[in-house]
Amino acid sequence: MLVTIAVLVNVPQINKRDPVKICRTAIISTVYPLQFSAHYAYSMVNNFFGFIVSSRGFERESLSLKEKLAGYDAKLLALDSVIKENQSLRKALYFSNNAPYNFYLLPAEVIGASDNHVVINQGESDGAREGLMVINESGLVGRIIEVSKYFSKVKLITDSNCVISAQLVRSGTYGIVSGADRIDYIPEGVSIEAGDKVVVSPASSVFFRGILIGNVKKVESRPEELFQKIKIKTAVDFSKLDLVFICQP
Repeated sequence: MLVTIAVLVNVPQINKRDPVKICRTAIISTVYPLQFSAHYAYSMVNNFFGFIVSSRGFERESLSLKEKLAGYDAKLLALDSVIKENQSLRKALYFSNNAPYNFYLLPAEVIGASDNHVVINQGESDGAREGLMVINESGLVGRIIEVSKYFSKVKLITDSNCVISAQLVRSGTYGIVSGADRIDYIPEGVSIEAGDKVVVSPASSVFFRGILIGNVKKVESRPEELFQKIKIKTAVDFSKLDLVFICQP
């Protein structure tokens, strides 16, 4: 019906001398816009679904790329861990070969920790025994209190019950380190400064003399008191304790 009306509308505008040409021209001029509209609509629908398919493909590629990046991140973290472990082992090896001590250093790895104690992977079969001192490259760690065939338990100097006969290096004054956070019985009048080194004194019967315990962090001096209140900071970072050495005489 629409085609017929369109033909009738367009006929008066065509040359009336050629009926065939008139009819053909009328049909073309009427049908072409409809054909163009249909083709345009088809193209729009086709492009729309093509976009959806393309978007899904992009999402799959994006997800695949994210998975690959996550895999690379994991590999980089593992590599970084290996590098740090290698650096730590090199440092420990250098320390064990160059430490200025007259005793043998048996390396051990910390495999567990709880309440100012750690467990190390060296036991009686390796030469560990109760009472032996444990250190690392920074200073005093503690001493072995329990031994099994392949493992040992170490009591850290941070334990409140750990008491060490200590000495302030600069002044030569003796005192008692308790819980590794203070040094007691340093008389008033003795010159103490922040940063002064605190080591195991020659009077100690538990630890070897001269081993670094820590450094003075804060000093409170009052003339009316007999002793100064001195806070210290341990030389060892116990939050990052991994490789230690058992000191064998």
